[in-house]
Amino acid sequence: SLDPLKYHQSLAVYTYVTQGYALVMLQMLIFSLVLQEFSVAVMGYTACQLLLYVTHMALSPPVATMGMMQAELLSWTDEAVAKPFFLRLLNHNDAFLVLTDVEFNELDKASKEGGRLKRLFDDAKGQKLSLGL
Repeated sequence: SLDPLKYHQSLAVYTYVTQGYALVMLQMLIFSLVLQEFSVAVMGYTACQLLLYVTHMALSPPVATMGMMQAELLSWTDEAVAKPFFLRLLNHNDAFLVLTDVEFNELDKASKEGGRLKRLFDDAKGQKLSLGL
């Protein structure tokens, strides 16, 4: 699973790995069709699975770091309804995002100067991640 790579300090690592996986699989599928050998597709799949395993082991942050970040994602507001917003956002895959009024108001309040998420919004604008340790 590549989910731990979502917590990597470089935001592009997850994208690079998933796109690389897709390109290698496509290449092996094309080779398999051209050569009319199913074994090439199996070999490509096996190589990609090995790539995912090695990437996960080499680039995933420590479990303690992921736990710390999840705790931070839950503690951004005192409003109980809005607390799980960022964990929901982390696993969001749709083309659109639905916010409740409470979530929107809490995000707006937290993004203003002196708000709890001002630094997070600054990081997002600068496309970087600072943990503040």
